Amino acid sequence: MYAQLCHQLCEDAPNFDPSSSSVTTFRRLLLNKCQDEFENRSRATEVFDRKDGPLTPEEAEQYHLAKRKMLGNIKFIGELGKLEMLHEGILHKCIKQLLEKKKSVPIRDMAEDFECLCQIMRTIGRRLDTSKAKSWMDQYFERIRSFSMHVELPSRIRFMLQDIGELRNNKWVPRHVSKDNGPRTITEIRLEASDEFGEYIPTKQGRFTGHGHMNGGLPPQWGSNLTDLFGMSGPGMVMGTIGTGTGPGVINDSPGYMPKQKQGYVNYNKQNQNMMGRTGNQRQNGTTGNQTGRLSPQAQPTQQQQQQRKQAGQQSRDLPPRFAAKLTQPSTQITAPSTNNQVPPMAMMNGVGGSYPQKEEISLRPAKNFNVFKPTSPSNLPRSAQGMPPSSQMSKMVVTPPEPPKPLLNKQQPITIKQEKEKPKPVKKIVPNKEEVDKASTNILTEYLEAGGCNDALNAFKDLNCPKKFMGEVLMKMMKASVDKSDTERENVMILITAMKSENLIFADQFMEGFQMLLDQMSAMEAETPLIKTYLAKFAAMGVTEGVITLAELADPMENGAYYPLFLLCLQQMHKIKDKTWLVASFNNSKVNLQKMLPEIDQNKERMMEILEDRGLSFMFPLLRVQSELWRQIQAEPNATALYKWIKDSVDTNLQYTTGFINVLTACVLKYVTQDCTLGKDIDTSATPDKTGIEKEKQNLDKMKGVLQMFLHDHSDLQMVTLYATQVFCHSQQFPKGMLLRLFMNYYDLEIADEEVFLKWKEEVNDEYPGKGKALFQVNTWLTWLEQAEEESDEEED
Repeated sequence: MYAQLCHQLCEDAPNFDPSSSSVTTFRRLLLNKCQDEFENRSRATEVFDRKDGPLTPEEAEQYHLAKRKMLGNIKFIGELGKLEMLHEGILHKCIKQLLEKKKSVPIRDMAEDFECLCQIMRTIGRRLDTSKAKSWMDQYFERIRSFSMHVELPSRIRFMLQDIGELRNNKWVPRHVSKDNGPRTITEIRLEASDEFGEYIPTKQGRFTGHGHMNGGLPPQWGSNLTDLFGMSGPGMVMGTIGTGTGPGVINDSPGYMPKQKQGYVNYNKQNQNMMGRTGNQRQNGTTGNQTGRLSPQAQPTQQQQQQRKQAGQQSRDLPPRFAAKLTQPSTQITAPSTNNQVPPMAMMNGVGGSYPQKEEISLRPAKNFNVFKPTSPSNLPRSAQGMPPSSQMSKMVVTPPEPPKPLLNKQQPITIKQEKEKPKPVKKIVPNKEEVDKASTNILTEYLEAGGCNDALNAFKDLNCPKKFMGEVLMKMMKASVDKSDTERENVMILITAMKSENLIFADQFMEGFQMLLDQMSAMEAETPLIKTYLAKFAAMGVTEGVITLAELADPMENGAYYPLFLLCLQQMHKIKDKTWLVASFNNSKVNLQKMLPEIDQNKERMMEILEDRGLSFMFPLLRVQSELWRQIQAEPNATALYKWIKDSVDTNLQYTTGFINVLTACVLKYVTQDCTLGKDIDTSATPDKTGIEKEKQNLDKMKGVLQMFLHDHSDLQMVTLYATQVFCHSQQFPKGMLLRLFMNYYDLEIADEEVFLKWKEEVNDEYPGKGKALFQVNTWLTWLEQAEEESDEEED
């Protein structure tokens, strides 16, 4: 996010640099700050690393903050590289510096550099790992692999280096790109389960089921064997009994088991027979499968009890053998002592009057349905665990009928499989050989030139299915066959070639291959066809204007004056086909250096301007033309007023206040100022000139200062351009001794440039103009004096 903000600020922030500079003020300051942070990345943590004892909590926090800032700066630099605000060469230098092993530094002290390396690789590694930089990247990761095997490094750093190597092997795709390791809700867990099993299990919102189990909303077949800590007794157990283990102090927990009681309890039962209000023999089912908790009104088990016993038998298959045996034991009935006496519930719970089952010892491990610590207040339980409120009598419990299980939601739709019809196999076209291609292409070209059907010829080439390796020679023969024909036929050939390019039958490299074959045969063909260069220039010009090739591709085989003056002829033909505006724009976009297209002896601006004027191409370099004409005007009439008038009349108003024109004007004026004095014939530039030459130099500058002042007054940016142009002029003359200092002092004395501009030139770094280092060496003392003088004047004014 911050990198994107800086990218936007580079375009929108105010720019205080010259308009000719390719770097804005914000971008320059940002890059300088990034360089400073990278080179001093370990400065904040070194203070803590030098301490012998352990760090205090405050120091440890400061250390981690400094380290986090360092890694954040490294990531920020990588993000700037992703936005192409940093050149790839700078990023490669950063990586090389992080991988560099200094002799005096042990490898364990390079842990921070390796951590920064991993951070920058994770951020920008994908963009740097291109085919062009493959050899460098291979060397980087070979060193990373070797460093990851050093046992002196902390394990965390070694694993980070190994992870970076795996990241590159995985084509820069992280392993856990979409994995979420954070907490999840119960709904998300259920959705994940539904994705795995194909069914969604909704949350059950009810209370206890009729079976007395808390199954959490699961289907009965899943939750019948599960009991809750706060649930009711399971099947096969007397309500309220619990298992407490074996060994000394064993408490038996057999179904229906009741200990022996004293006779007093029997007497108590007899005394309260009439109070119960019920008579007859009643028996209690030993399994207490009846979910109401009441004694069975009949001796025989009910249908519901039989169903529960059957269900308990099915559950035993999922239990250990000892519990399964316990679960499947036959229920024991408790017989009342008298058919006429009603046994109170408490008496029956204590085993009054009845037969007792055989004791059985069980494990001390608490049962799953252990409910001793069941809260007395249901409101303290989770909502899903709250049961129905108990009634005033234990023997009467309200039973909620079990809810039918909700249907499971099928998440996945049935997949319909469609059988794909077999496609007919394409018929392979027969590839012709070289002789067949030559014969067919010759016949196609002949018919095309006679009949003039471009579409027919184009379809014929499609049907020919010419291999790519023969296409360059085919194009060469097509152009060569039309060289000795009329202009119309040559144009028709290029029309056909352009149509082939638009249909992707040929490509630019194949056209240049054929054109290069023609260039190799040009000297031999020139005897029979004297205008062969003109005809080839026409082919090339149409190829560029119609988009078959680019101007840069055309210029590549003609550098350093090869086939001279063919390239200039191509420019002339393009000028005829198009116009000046198109040619100038295309030439500027191609980045072709026209001086390199001339013979070595003519590779200078003066000679190039003469050649362009002879061929009517001087409009391509308007400033060169202005420079040539301006120099002739100064020689004819060396007067500031006359020169200014000529500029206003002859130079385009759109050029007069541009950086390029000020460069040209300054160079011409300086050439006039120094030509007959300090840079005259037989003058030793390595020595200080005599007093006469210095005075003559100042007089010449004073004569021309008016024209400079007219264009530089109140334009500090153009004054800065004048200082740089003076620097370049001295650099081209190998910095004659004291010349730059004299010129700067004269500019100051004659009020050509302001004090602030000199001081700004001193501090500014601009690689566009060569020779800044030597220039500063000559004038640094004077600039220091100027700065101090300005400060003293400011103090006096205050």
